[in-house]
Amino acid sequence: MLLSLLSVAVSAAEPAFRVYFKTDKASYAKGDTVVAELYIQRTDADSSYLLYNFTDYVVFNSSFLTYIDGAAGPADFRLESGKNGGMEYDGQLKFVSIRYQYTDTSAVNTPASRPAALLAATLRFKATDDCQTPLQQKNVEVWTDRSGGGTVSAEDATIIAGTPKYYSVSYSGGTGATGSVAGMNKVAAGTSLKLPANGFAKSGKTFGGWFDGTNIYSAGSSYYLTADTTFRAVWKPIVITYAGGQNGDVQCVSAANVRVLSGGTADPGAKLTFTAAPAKGFQFSGWSDGSSENPRVITVFEDVNLTAKFTAPGGSASGGSVPVVVDGTEYDIGQSTVAGDTTTVTVDQSALQKQLDSAKASVVIPISADTGTVEASLVVENVETMAQKNMILSVRVGNVSYEMPAAAVDTAALMKAVGAADPSAVPFTVTISQLPSSAVTVTGGTLLMPPVSFTVTASYNGKTSAVSVFTKYVARVITVPSGVDAAQITTAVVAENGTERHVPTDVYYENGVWYARINSLTNSVYALIYNRVSFTDAAGAWYERIVNEMASRRVINGVGGGRFEGKRNITRAEFASIIVKALGLPENGSAGFSDVSASAWYAGAVGTAAQYGIVNGYSDGTFRPGRMITRQEAMAMIARAAKITGWAGSAGTLSGFSDAGAASEWAKASVEWNVGSGIIVGTNGMLHLNSNITRAETAAVVLRLLQRAGLIDIRTRA
Repeated sequence: MLLSLLSVAVSAAEPAFRVYFKTDKASYAKGDTVVAELYIQRTDADSSYLLYNFTDYVVFNSSFLTYIDGAAGPADFRLESGKNGGMEYDGQLKFVSIRYQYTDTSAVNTPASRPAALLAATLRFKATDDCQTPLQQKNVEVWTDRSGGGTVSAEDATIIAGTPKYYSVSYSGGTGATGSVAGMNKVAAGTSLKLPANGFAKSGKTFGGWFDGTNIYSAGSSYYLTADTTFRAVWKPIVITYAGGQNGDVQCVSAANVRVLSGGTADPGAKLTFTAAPAKGFQFSGWSDGSSENPRVITVFEDVNLTAKFTAPGGSASGGSVPVVVDGTEYDIGQSTVAGDTTTVTVDQSALQKQLDSAKASVVIPISADTGTVEASLVVENVETMAQKNMILSVRVGNVSYEMPAAAVDTAALMKAVGAADPSAVPFTVTISQLPSSAVTVTGGTLLMPPVSFTVTASYNGKTSAVSVFTKYVARVITVPSGVDAAQITTAVVAENGTERHVPTDVYYENGVWYARINSLTNSVYALIYNRVSFTDAAGAWYERIVNEMASRRVINGVGGGRFEGKRNITRAEFASIIVKALGLPENGSAGFSDVSASAWYAGAVGTAAQYGIVNGYSDGTFRPGRMITRQEAMAMIARAAKITGWAGSAGTLSGFSDAGAASEWAKASVEWNVGSGIIVGTNGMLHLNSNITRAETAAVVLRLLQRAGLIDIRTRA
C-alpha cells in the first residue's frame, strides 16, 4: 500500500495549506504518459510539515482531463490507497475531488480512515487523445486530520496543460453527388460537433446519414472530434451487384445467412459475405477491386459492384492449344494467345475446312479465359461452308454462349465491304466482351447483371467491316448465376447511344439451371433487366396481364398518367412501330413514302418496317401513317413479321367465319395464315376484317406472335 506508511504528529493549531497541480510538459500527443503532480503542503511557520509522494498509472477511456470540477467531462475518480493500487475511477471520467485515506479500509469516507498527515502525490495518466484546451484552476478538498476537524480550500490549484490541438472537418457527397456542405479548418480537439443537415443530392438515392469511416450518424447528432475527419454521405438504397465474370460463380449472404441477389439492396452497415466458386478446372484469382480474400466480408455503406476473377491452375486461363468441337467431336485445331485483356483463339482454317466436309450441324469454339474480352477467329470460307449446310457456329466463354446460324451472315456483302475476292484469305472474328455495370445506364428498369458486348467482323488488307444486321435471329445464351433470381428477369435490352430497346428474350429452365436466350437480328451491347409496368385502367379487363407484360418488356407504351386506353383504335404508324419494337429492331430506318416526314416520331420505325418488308404502302407511294389500321391490314403485317422470325406457322381455312368473303384478295393469304397459326381467333364466328383493331387487341396478337415463334417464354396466355 502506497499511503499506509506514516504516523505523523499534527500541530494543534489549524495549519495553512497550498494545494496545486502541475503537469510535466507543455503539451501531449495521443498515447503519451502525462505526469500530474499534486502538491498539498503546509505554508505556515511550523517546520514539522511533511511532503510525501506516490505514483500510480491510470489509462483514460476518454479524452485527457477536460474538466476537474463536477461539470461534464472525461474524469471521475477518487484516490484511495486500498482500491486498485491507489486509484479508482468510476462512471464517465470526471475529475470531481481528491480524497486521501491513511489505512487500507473499506470505510473510505469515515473520519477514522482520514490521513493524519499532509501528503503530496505524483499521478501518472496516459493521454488517449491529443491535449485539449488548457485546464483551468480548480479547488481541491483536503482532509486535515483523523478527527475530521475541518477542511482547507486550496489557495492555488492550477494545471498547466499547454497549447490546444486543432483538427479539420470536411464533408463529401461521394461519386455522382451534387451540392456541398461547408467544412471547418480549425476545430479544437475534444469539441462536440453537431453534424449538419445534408446539402448533397444523388440521383435515385436518399440521404441515410454521415459515415466517419466506422459508424453512421444522423444529421443533428453530436460528434466528439479526436482527429481530422471527413464525413461521407451515405445514400440509400445501397445496391449490391456482383458476378462470377468468366469461369465461375459468386454467392452473397447476409449476416443472418439470407441470400442477397445481385441487383438487390442492403441497409447501410449491413455485413455481407461474398463467396467466389470457380468452375471445374479453374481457381479463384481475386476480385475486381484488387482484394484476394475469399470468402469476402464487407460492411456496406455504399453501392457494391464486385466481379470475381478465375484462372486455370498455373496462373493463366488461356494459352496453348484449344479444342474445336464439330458435331460433338473435339478436334485439337485451335490456338490460344493472350494480349492485354484479350484472349484470342485462332482456328486452323484448313483443318476446320477438312472437318466441315462431312459435318452436318454445328461448330463450337469453347474459350477458357479470365480476360474481359475473347475472340474466336476463323475465315469467311469456313462460314460460307457452314451456311451451305445450315450449321450453327457457337462461341462459348464462361456463362455466355453466342449461337449464330452461319446463313444469317451476308458473306458476299462482307467480302465486298473489305474489297476481297478470296474468302479463305479473310479473317472472320466473333468478339465477346464482359463490360462493367457502369458501362450502361438503364432508364426503364433495373440492371440485373453486367452487360455483354458482341461483335462480328471481317478484315482484309487493313480494312475491317462489322456485321450489324443478320438475316436470321442470332442467340446469345446467358447462364443465370446463382446470385440472380431468374424470376426477376423481364427482358434483355440493347444499350446503344444512350438509349435502350427491347430484344426478345426467352428465360427457361434446363437440367437444374436457368438460362436467358436473347434473340436479336443485330449486334451490340446487351443487358438483362427487371422492369414492371401496370395500368390503372386495365385492371380487371381481359387484356390486363397481356398489356402489363408487353409494357414491362418495353414493347408497348401507355398514354400517360398510368393509363393504357386499350379500347382505343390504333393507327398504321403505331402498329408498325409496335411490330418493330417487338422484333427487337432499331427504329432508325428510312423509306420513300411521300407522306412520311423525316421529322415524324414514327419515321424511323416505319422506315425499318419497310426495309424488312413488314409494310409495303399504297400504290400511290403513300403509307397513310395516321389512318386507323384495319384488322386485315394488321394480319398482313403480322404474317410478314412472322417470316422474319423464321416461324412458318400454318395456313387455315376461313370457312368457319361468316364474313370470310370480306377478305381482300391481297390480304386473303395473310388472313388464312393468321387463323391457321392461332394468331387471330375471331369473335362470334366473325373476323371483322374491315373493322379497326384496338390497342389491346394489338398487344394480344403481337404477344402471340413472339410466343409462337419461340422468341420469348410464355408468362401470359394471350
